Amino acid sequence: MKPDVAIVQSGVEGERATISAATARNSDIINAILAFLKESGIENRDLKTTQYSVFPRYETDRDGNRTVAGFVVSQSVQVKIR
Repeated sequence: MKPDVAIVQSGVEGERATISAATARNSDIINAILAFLKESGIENRDLKTTQYSVFPRYETDRDGNRTVAGFVVSQSVQVKIR
């Protein structure tokens, strides 16, 4: 039997100093990827966000004090190729 569908999972993760900067950067990259896929003939029904998260990244100084050093945004998408 010859396969007629492929499912590909891919993602983007980035860090910036603020939540708004991190989400904006991540959105720019994901939107560019999605635009390319759509231009390549992938339909909206075959694109799905499978994971999205935002969390702080902490640094600890020599005295054990934790401070927020930045924010990480991660997003994964699933692409069905027919």
